[in-house]
Amino acid sequence: MKKYIPLLFSLCLTFVLNTQWGILPPLGKFLSPFSGCWESAKAENETKIVYTFTALQKPVEVRFDKRLVPHIFAANEHDAFFIQGYLHAKFRLWQMDMTTRLASGRLSEVAGSKALPSDREMRRKGMVFGAENSLQTIEKDKATMAVLNAYRDGVNELIESLAYKNYPLEYKLMNFEPEAWTNLKTCLMMKFMADKLSGVTEDFELSAAKQILGDEQFTILYPEHLEEEYPVIATPQIKKPESCIDSAIETLSFIHSPKNVKQNGDDDQSGIGSNNWAVAGSKTKSGKPILCNDPHLPLNLPSIWYENQIHTPTINVYGVSLPGAPSIVIGFNDSIAWGFTNGYRDVKDFYKIQFTDSSRKFFSVDGKYMKTTRKIERFTIKGETDFYDTVLYCQYGPVMYDTQFPRKGFEQQNFAVQWMGHKGSNEIKTLLYFNKANNYNDFVTALAYFECPHQNFVFSSASGDIAMWSHGKFINKQYQQGRFIEDGNKQSSNWGDAIPYLENPHETNPDRGYVLSANQVNTTNEYIYYYNGIFSEERAKRLHNLLSQNHKMDVREIMDFQQDTYWQDAADILPTLLHYIQTENLDDLSKRYVHALQTWDYYATAKSKEAVMFDMWFDEIEHALYDDEFGTSIGYVKFPKVRVTHSIIKNNKQAYTIDDHRTSKQESISDIINVSFQNMYKKLNPRLDWYRYKQTSATHLAKLPAFSFQNIKIGGGHGMVNAASTKDGPSWRMIVHFTHPIEAYGIYHAGQSGNPGSKFYANMLNDWAEGKYYRLLFAHQPNDIP
Repeated sequence: MKKYIPLLFSLCLTFVLNTQWGILPPLGKFLSPFSGCWESAKAENETKIVYTFTALQKPVEVRFDKRLVPHIFAANEHDAFFIQGYLHAKFRLWQMDMTTRLASGRLSEVAGSKALPSDREMRRKGMVFGAENSLQTIEKDKATMAVLNAYRDGVNELIESLAYKNYPLEYKLMNFEPEAWTNLKTCLMMKFMADKLSGVTEDFELSAAKQILGDEQFTILYPEHLEEEYPVIATPQIKKPESCIDSAIETLSFIHSPKNVKQNGDDDQSGIGSNNWAVAGSKTKSGKPILCNDPHLPLNLPSIWYENQIHTPTINVYGVSLPGAPSIVIGFNDSIAWGFTNGYRDVKDFYKIQFTDSSRKFFSVDGKYMKTTRKIERFTIKGETDFYDTVLYCQYGPVMYDTQFPRKGFEQQNFAVQWMGHKGSNEIKTLLYFNKANNYNDFVTALAYFECPHQNFVFSSASGDIAMWSHGKFINKQYQQGRFIEDGNKQSSNWGDAIPYLENPHETNPDRGYVLSANQVNTTNEYIYYYNGIFSEERAKRLHNLLSQNHKMDVREIMDFQQDTYWQDAADILPTLLHYIQTENLDDLSKRYVHALQTWDYYATAKSKEAVMFDMWFDEIEHALYDDEFGTSIGYVKFPKVRVTHSIIKNNKQAYTIDDHRTSKQESISDIINVSFQNMYKKLNPRLDWYRYKQTSATHLAKLPAFSFQNIKIGGGHGMVNAASTKDGPSWRMIVHFTHPIEAYGIYHAGQSGNPGSKFYANMLNDWAEGKYYRLLFAHQPNDIP
């Protein structure tokens, strides 16, 4: 019997090493020295490759610079985009796969049942529905389809060449295989970005707040325009007639009082924003325009961006691309430069639906029965039986929330969603036009195809023009239409005609010598068309102060602007707070804290302790002002904007808001400020500095700590130009100076490779945190790359 023990042990060991146990991959396969995880960590040292795939019309030469940035030199556009797809897959395949699985509601297939709520949400919000509609539109455009097909074939060329040993490490960890790329996946990637940038709305939060507060108090705490604004476009092209008076449409009064829970769905994305600006030659030392952009997005690893250059006889463009889609998204060519910030105009509306009976086959609109359609969604769940979900569609779009998938706080109700991203559009065509545009007219022509998300497009050209467009496809809405949940049983709630895109707010070569956007309100309230959105003014105010200085600027000063950590909100409200502090009631340590705040320069540097104190203090003030107003709904509604709170404190007129209704005392603003200071003092860790407090992190997409970087030593934060927040921040800093030759700089927080074992995985992170830049090698021939 003993002679069989080694055999039995070997069989058991073989079984154990080749079986998946829970979340662990088969260890034998994963740890194999020939094909396992070690193979994924091999170095990437390419400098020059000539590709001769059968699908190429001619050989393509790719030169990699010292940061592994590829410069693609192709004889035609087909081959260029084929190789771009190939390189995206070579360095970012798992990222592309997981992002499109997320967008299409297919994460459960590889991550198990924990991903099912997210998958259901994505299907119910209509992500696949929108991607399919866009693909149908793109298929009618031969030029765009040719690019998509070439890109798809390039991705698949790489996928088909992979053996298990060459799989990206995460495939081995999660124990699944890559699948073929499709044009639908490219459309899903574009919808993912559109959802990231335009998917967050306040319809539910504002509807609840209005019901809780009543009209008068709601109008005070949630005004459509602030007392102090710095619009993207200061003078709208089309203004309201002086006789025009806005009249509010009827809002729903039958919303149930929300429960004390956070909403099921959209995450708080307050850190997602961006800055961009262009300075005319009249304000620069060189006499040439300078364009800047730093989109604030999740600081993921791998980065959302992939840096590259594309050179053909018809294109020479440099910038960052989106792995999963062709073209350069933000960048420059020989003639123009462009960039984006999120416009935050509301392009997604929710409708309360009342079905005629429990079958849900019909709902009534102005007394007329309207039919619904059903789509049975099947979810394959790793290691478990399939799950099925029934999603209804109506004239507005999918019924996102119902009794089977309720919106928390609004249970037992049905809500359909209508989103501009559901419509068939072709934003890739805009990007392709940008890539080879020669002038401002070409740029404006390209905008015609960009519909969603709403973006503020900054422009500059070698010929000296600068411009800004607050652009997307927008509906001509009634006053306040879409700001709250709409009554889906009234036809007047539905969208009407679109606004002609040339009537979108824009300006060219303004007298002040610069254009800028920083997620602030798009226009003054003189603009003829109604819109609502989620806007913030503090970064715009700071940038106006910097850019309006009366001297000539250079690239170094512009870099300093992008790195600016001046906290405009603190500068605007802290002197008022300190005015109310009753120092006679403070102990010595508290007095030292007050003195530190009194002498603070308002810069939230990485080591600042004053920034921690201010942030904690203001948070206490907000809770003191609003917790009693919202009661058990405090976990659901959003607090008023910071600058609304500033006005309440400075004006000291809103006794109802200032008083804490939970006490018998009539609180004053002085009471609120002093009690809040004491609460902050009790909670403050005096050794904690700003960067450790806010904990800016670059996090792997799978949330794997070993592949992530925590507590990055960087200043700034939400509300500052250098908006390095906890999870979000400047995802790509770019500066383009139209000298001859072009002087361009850029950096992002990660590296070109998605392989955690590569030296190019996060090689730029420290330089990014320290505010450094790399000179961008804009080549005109292969030998320009050293």
